[in-house]
Amino acid sequence: MSDIFDVIQAFADGEPVDPVELERALADADGRAHLIDIVVLRKLVKRSSVAVPVTAAEPVPAPRRSVRWLAAAAVVVTIASVGGYFIGERSSTSREPAGTVAADGAPADAPAPPPAPTLIITFQPGVDWTERGGH
Repeated sequence: MSDIFDVIQAFADGEPVDPVELERALADADGRAHLIDIVVLRKLVKRSSVAVPVTAAEPVPAPRRSVRWLAAAAVVVTIASVGGYFIGERSSTSREPAGTVAADGAPADAPAPPPAPTLIITFQPGVDWTERGGH
């Protein structure tokens, strides 16, 4: 900051300034005049900037075309969902006629028996766990 005007402007802006450079700048008559100009200008700007109330702009209505496309999309999604539900219901039902018998002799509508266990775990009270009152 060798220029005296730069030093004074930095000082007026609240920036850190070398005190020796500021003293030299204010020792010059042009530097003092510049500082006075900056202070006066800032006061004028501060007074003239009156807060103007901000009014909210009128909300812009959405174009009708957007609403129509949205409604059409909702109808398509609804029809696809309901149609998919009923197609899934039809395909999940059994294709065999009622009353048929499977190869093992069980009715075709009966669920398959569970598989045989491969490992049996037994627990004995007092050995594997101890009952306590409370929680």
